[in-house]
Amino acid sequence: MAIYHLNVSVISRAAGRSATAAAAYRLGARIEDQRTRLTHDYRRRTGVIASGIVGWPTDSHATLWNAAEAAESRCNSCTAREVMIALPAELSTEDQARLVRGFAAHLRDRYGIAATWSIHAAPKGGDERNRHAHILITTRKVDASGTFGEKTRTLDDRKHGPEEIKKLRLEWEQRVNSALQKAGINARVSSRKHDHEPLEHLGPIATAKERRGIRTAAGNRNRRRLESRARARALVAEIQSIESEQAAEDRALAEAVWRGVLDNTRTVDERARRLAAQLKYLEDQQNRPVLLLGNIKSAAPVRVRPDCWSVLRTIAERALELAAKACHGILDEVRRYATAEDRARFTQRQNERY
Repeated sequence: MAIYHLNVSVISRAAGRSATAAAAYRLGARIEDQRTRLTHDYRRRTGVIASGIVGWPTDSHATLWNAAEAAESRCNSCTAREVMIALPAELSTEDQARLVRGFAAHLRDRYGIAATWSIHAAPKGGDERNRHAHILITTRKVDASGTFGEKTRTLDDRKHGPEEIKKLRLEWEQRVNSALQKAGINARVSSRKHDHEPLEHLGPIATAKERRGIRTAAGNRNRRRLESRARARALVAEIQSIESEQAAEDRALAEAVWRGVLDNTRTVDERARRLAAQLKYLEDQQNRPVLLLGNIKSAAPVRVRPDCWSVLRTIAERALELAAKACHGILDEVRRYATAEDRARFTQRQNERY
């Protein structure tokens, strides 16, 4: 029997995640994040049955999600939303793909966004009937030319957001039931949570037969309904397992990036302190021999003319700015994986930079 599941979540930098990594994982593809210079390669991933893109002028998933990342400037921005849905096992692969593509197009028309969709097989060892789909959508409106516009706040609104989710759940229910009906399948799904078809009362005669091992029509219907409930629970468990696996990979990636941030930050700090000391030396010892922007040491008498001082000061300040920018563009959100001392140093540097 067909089962129902629809869940909406966000991809947030505050959790150490990125839209490029999420898209690469769900598509089983290789995407280079132009913001962080990290490459997310999941081409070895198996189980991606079909995929597509809507609301974007090209077929490039990498271009779409790099543009989505570039459109956000905050370190805790939500760069994408994900709609995860269960697919009716009774439908063929072609019908499932048509159903998911149509729902992604509905999201595009309703919110003015662009979206990537993919259909996944059940995890290894799971029930092979538990296929599901991931629809990754942008958090901003996208026009026909691929330009990102304002944020779509409908799903975020505390007052109207829950009602909007209910409308999406109802829309998916209607689309699934319509596809089942067109395929000549009697099974139906319901978007109401915990809405299982009730078991039939067998009555004394049917109950006695079932106890003697004789299967009855009503007993068979009840067994199918119990099996449907078990599949629904198994699907939810599999989806939670997938989400946990992705979260663990995101955390491992964030920790690796943060180790690189710390190493780079220590180098920049050392360079910046040395340049700052040299700049101070120039200010305090203008009329003494120095070797500018190098190691301070005795040298032939060098006099800094008043008209050259401003130029020299500008050079030293630009050097400091360049040193500070060595960490520019690194994932700020991974600060939460560092020690308190490291976080304080990194935050101070960010504040000084901006």
